[in-house]
Amino acid sequence: MAARVHGAQVMIFARKLVAVCLALSAGTQFGSAQDVVCYEQFAGAPVEVTRVVDSLTVEMSDGRMVRPAGFYIPTWPTWPTRLDGDDLAEAESYLRSALVGRTVQLFQLDTKTDRHSRVPAFVAFPDGRSVAADLLTSGKALLLPHKDLPCMDTLRIAERFGRRGKRGFWSEGVALKASDATLLRLIDHYVTVRGRVLSVGIRQNRHYLNFGVKWNEDFTVELAPRTTKRLFLRPEALQQLEGQWVTVRGRLRKKGGPMIVLEQEGQIDIPDNRQ
Repeated sequence: MAARVHGAQVMIFARKLVAVCLALSAGTQFGSAQDVVCYEQFAGAPVEVTRVVDSLTVEMSDGRMVRPAGFYIPTWPTWPTRLDGDDLAEAESYLRSALVGRTVQLFQLDTKTDRHSRVPAFVAFPDGRSVAADLLTSGKALLLPHKDLPCMDTLRIAERFGRRGKRGFWSEGVALKASDATLLRLIDHYVTVRGRVLSVGIRQNRHYLNFGVKWNEDFTVELAPRTTKRLFLRPEALQQLEGQWVTVRGRLRKKGGPMIVLEQEGQIDIPDNRQ
C-alpha cells in the first residue's frame, strides 16, 4: 500500500518530474545543500541583495524588503528541547554569507506587504539552488508551503534530506509527534507534526485523518472535499493513507483536540512508510 500511496502523491503533486529525479540522483547520500537544485522554470527577476536585516528579512537594491519564502524557523517551546535565538542567529549568518552583494533571481509571491513591510518572494541562485533549499537541507529551517511557491518538489526533498540526516532542528526532535500531549500548548503556532494515520473519516462536508482513537481529543487533520479532490483526486485515495506515516504542517487549531486544516499542496508529505 505504501508504494501505491507514494506513487499517487508524486503523480498528483509533481510539477516537474525531471526536477525531482535530478534532485534525487544528486542527493542519494544526503549530500550538501549545494546538491539540491531546482530545474523548474519560473519567471524570476534578477536583483542584487543590499543587506540582511535579520533571519527573515532581506533588503534588495531596488528598495524592496523581502521575506524569503519556502521556510520557517520555529521559535516556540518544544518538549523536551527549547528553540531559541541561537537558531535565528544561525539562519541570519547563513543569509549574510550567501546573499549580501550577490545578484539573485526573485520570484515575488504577493504584491501585499506583511506587518513588517515585507513582500514574500522565492529567492534563487543562478545555479538552481535556493535560500529555502539550503536551509532545509541543513536543518536550519522547516518547510513552509505557499500556494504559488515554485520548486515545491525540490524543497520537499531538501527537507527530507535534513530529516533523514538528523541535521539541525531534526536532531532536536522538532517534528512533534501526533500523540504528544503538549500540542495543545501550541495552538495558533505553525508546527510540523509527524504520526501514523489511525483511521480516515469521510463525511459529506469534511474529510478527516485521525491520529488517535478519540477524534475529539487526539490530533486530527481536516480537509474540505474540494481539497481532497485537488490533492488526492478522489476520497478512495485519501483512505489509502490509513496506517501510513505522514508529516503534516500548518497552523495548529483547537477543534475538540489539536487540529491542522489541510488546504494546499506541500502541507502533507508521504515520502515512505518509515518513522
